[in-house]
Amino acid sequence: MAQAPYRDVPEALATTAPASLECWLRDGDSKRWLRAVYVKVWFGLFGSLMLAPAGLPIALLPVVLGGVWAWHDVRQRKGARVLLHVAKGRLNVACDKTTFDVTLDNLLEVRMDSKSASKNVTMARADGVNTVFGMGSSHNIDIDVARIELVTKGNKAHLLSEDFISVSLCTDSLRAIRLFLRAHGWQPDDERPPGQRQLR
Repeated sequence: MAQAPYRDVPEALATTAPASLECWLRDGDSKRWLRAVYVKVWFGLFGSLMLAPAGLPIALLPVVLGGVWAWHDVRQRKGARVLLHVAKGRLNVACDKTTFDVTLDNLLEVRMDSKSASKNVTMARADGVNTVFGMGSSHNIDIDVARIELVTKGNKAHLLSEDFISVSLCTDSLRAIRLFLRAHGWQPDDERPPGQRQLR
C-alpha cells in the first residue's frame, strides 16, 4: 500500500487540529529584564523607607520614580504577542499593532527575515553595580536577529512584528506556525503543483 508523503495532511488530522495558536515573539532573555525590573522596584521601596521621616509625599517619590523606571524597561522589550486562528480555510492573524485575514490558498509562504546586528554587551561586575546602573566594561558583538513574515498572493509580506528578535526564538516560533498551518491543510508555494505556484 502506497504511503502518502510526510508533508501531506490526512483529512482526519485537519479536523482535529487546534483552531488557534498563540506565539510570544519576545526577546529570549526574559530573566534579564525581569531582574532589572525587580532591582528598580526594590530601589524605589528602599528609597521610600529612607525618606519616610520627611513625610508621606516625599517618601512616595522614590516609589513613583522606581515604578516609572521599571515600566519603561517593560515597554522597551522587543517583539509581540501573536494569535493565529484558522476557520473554514481562512487564517486570521492578530498582533499587538495589526490584524489581517487571508485564505490558506492565498498564503504562499511563512519565512524569516533575518539580518546581523551589533549589540553592546556589559561585562558583569562582582559587586553587582552594573545590574542597577549599567556601569562596567562593555564591548560590541555581532549577533543574528530575525522576524517572521507571512507572504500572501501578489508577493505581499505581512510582518508578525516589526521588531527583530533572537534567531533561535524566531526559528522555534516559525516551526510552530508552519506545523499549525499544515495541520489545517496548508501547503507552502514551493510544494504546490507547478501550475499553482506563484513565487519564483
